[in-house]
Amino acid sequence: MDRRNFLRIAVDLPAELRLDDGERIVARVRDLSAAGVQIQCDDLDTRILAPKGSCIDSQGRPIEVDLRFRWEGRNLKIRCRVVFVRRVSHDEYRIGMRFGDVYQEDVIELEKLLARRH
Repeated sequence: MDRRNFLRIAVDLPAELRLDDGERIVARVRDLSAAGVQIQCDDLDTRILAPKGSCIDSQGRPIEVDLRFRWEGRNLKIRCRVVFVRRVSHDEYRIGMRFGDVYQEDVIELEKLLARRH
């Protein structure tokens, strides 16, 4: 049973994540919805983004990042919160992220782009 409330679109897009400490991680966006994204990255980048597979940082706060990617001709920068980390294979992880604020300008733009597709 799929508990998601939003239609998800499978994609394969290059992306960059920027952590609050300035660290940058290159990843792939694997699916999009109006509420969040799922990215793919390797073991090393997952350890940087979510140490020990945790969604909470060392101070006990939710991990947040700025996600940047291009879709449908638009450059998007969206603040996201890590909600799950799942190991898919030896060196491949999927990380689910929820948009931190659904009223971010680029989240609203993404919703319009998604609506045009369906």
